[in-house]
Amino acid sequence: MNQISVFRFIDKWIGVPVCYFFTPLQHLRKWLARIFLKAGTGPKKILIIKLAELGAIVYAYPLFKKINEDYPDAKIYVITFHKNREILELFNGSIKIERLITIRENNLLFMFKDLCKAIGCFNQLKFDIAIDLEFFARISALLTFFSGAPKTVGFYPYGHEGLYRGDFLTHKVLYNPLKHVTINYLSLLVAMDLDHKDSPEVDKNIVNTCIFPEYSSNEHIYQGLARFSIPKNKYIYLINAGEGTIPLREWPLENFKKVSKWILENENNIILLVGAASANIKASQLILEINNERMRNLCGQTTLKELMEFFLMGSMLITNDGGLAHFAILTPIQTIVFYGPETPEVFGPLSPRVHIFYSHWPCSPCLSAFNHRNSNCRENHCLKAIKPETIIDFIKTKLIKDMELS
Repeated sequence: MNQISVFRFIDKWIGVPVCYFFTPLQHLRKWLARIFLKAGTGPKKILIIKLAELGAIVYAYPLFKKINEDYPDAKIYVITFHKNREILELFNGSIKIERLITIRENNLLFMFKDLCKAIGCFNQLKFDIAIDLEFFARISALLTFFSGAPKTVGFYPYGHEGLYRGDFLTHKVLYNPLKHVTINYLSLLVAMDLDHKDSPEVDKNIVNTCIFPEYSSNEHIYQGLARFSIPKNKYIYLINAGEGTIPLREWPLENFKKVSKWILENENNIILLVGAASANIKASQLILEINNERMRNLCGQTTLKELMEFFLMGSMLITNDGGLAHFAILTPIQTIVFYGPETPEVFGPLSPRVHIFYSHWPCSPCLSAFNHRNSNCRENHCLKAIKPETIIDFIKTKLIKDMELS
């Protein structure tokens, strides 16, 4: 059982009864808040809960930015998994975050300990508002309760068949699976100024006008890349063939192999295999089967900031739907990303430099927030339908010409 399966198991078999137990207490708190909460006072302390998914944190940036603009005196606190710390630190200077509260996710005992410690901090900080950016996770719903905030804002299924996660929200916002996640996040902000919200309508057209910040090279970090001895005056292609977190959304390894062999036919090209340590399995297989000194495996060997430096240096990133495609929008790198079981309409990278290959099968998306990204599909034919020859032809006819012109 992998880590994500463990989290699903805990979230269901422990989360459901705990949510059920604490819901009556939240009903009492809501009733008291309506009586004693002072109207017209702006929030001083806001807790934002976003535990998982690095890519989703990138798309929460417009929400952070808008909160900073609308509530300049409010202090923002964020609780997230420890591995997400680096991506939030990339935004340092663009958005103001008073404090990051991190949870170690690789060990259940440490995770429980960190959660208890965080809840202790909540009691001292006394938040005015807690915003839950998870879609239907029970642990984040419980954190809104333990935050003690009189206002709790988050996604609610209303007539949709969402997962049971108690009734902890004073401001229930409809999660719309047909809108991009940035719009869904910004819709939470619309509800914040209301006394309460328990109906699905949002009487405002929301458009994301926020421009994502560009990552600027850090000389110290760039100099540190010298340890990898990357050849100079070469075109760098970055590839992530899959990390095994959700195997169903990974393009076949054989396809990555064919594209990699074609790239390496040009003596001026090198390939860097990048990603977390969990990407080593597929990366090592590619290294073994292709056996070319111009292909290097850097999986698990770089920090996020070092990876961003490679994005600045690289000509192209080829990856599955996942975190790397979303980080890349903060840099000028051309990116090819594959979608099949999930739709780019919701989590598609927002950049003109990202080129999405999506089979548009009528069964897609079978992975969604409504099923914890846990599909009954056992064979990703939708991704297999995207042929390596199509990618090679696209790179030859469009991307290489565009890179030469720039």
